[in-house]
Amino acid sequence: MISPIHKEYFRAEQEASYVYLYINQYRELFTGKAQIELCTEINPCRCWIKHDLLLPLVDDAFRSGIINVQAPALCFNLKLTECYLTFGVQYVFNPAIHDERTRVAFMKTENQLKVHYPEQYILRRDYYEDTYSVILQLQLT
Repeated sequence: MISPIHKEYFRAEQEASYVYLYINQYRELFTGKAQIELCTEINPCRCWIKHDLLLPLVDDAFRSGIINVQAPALCFNLKLTECYLTFGVQYVFNPAIHDERTRVAFMKTENQLKVHYPEQYILRRDYYEDTYSVILQLQLT
């Protein structure tokens, strides 16, 4: 999916809502084919955020969490407070398939954070058995 929106920064509430709708499009597309949970809490926020910052992680989750996975299950968490954006995704993946794109998606996001939000974020990923998880906490200013 390609974003039709070409602005570089959005109000944090707008971007969180955009990511919510983006994930929901995928949910509808994979209805009956994958178990997809989306937990959100979007509160008012006066900060701005880089547009499409989270999309590499979202796209990768759907690619790696559904393709060639026996029982696809993905869980997204998106929380926006006045000062923080927290994003998490956890999904089952097929450990027999090594996909370099997962590492690249993580590095893309990390590089964007280093450029636009130096020292304002925590970004972690973890593999445990057949589960992959990523969490981002971004301090907004």
